[in-house]
Amino acid sequence: MYEQVIDAYMSGLEERVANGLPISQIHSVASFFVSRVDSAVDKLVEEKGARDLLGKIAIAKREGGVQRFLKSVATPRWKRWRRKARRASARSGRPPAPRTRRTGT
Repeated sequence: MYEQVIDAYMSGLEERVANGLPISQIHSVASFFVSRVDSAVDKLVEEKGARDLLGKIAIAKREGGVQRFLKSVATPRWKRWRRKARRASARSGRPPAPRTRRTGT
């Protein structure tokens, strides 16, 4: 599912550029609701008697998402659009959006 969201975002950037529209002011945020996974899965884990796994499934989900994100921004496709956004920001006198990523509890 996450890969589909990334693809849709990049497709939107590609479409805007193809139509001569700017992309320098487009920003994105991705969230993973790991607490919901934790709550649902921990009940099942506890029922199975695997207490050593409590709280670890959600962390694994989060880490998997982070790895998918890192893989996506390492592609030539992403780098091409990031460069275009930076050039547009430089021409406008505005700095590019800061690269941030928050993980953890």
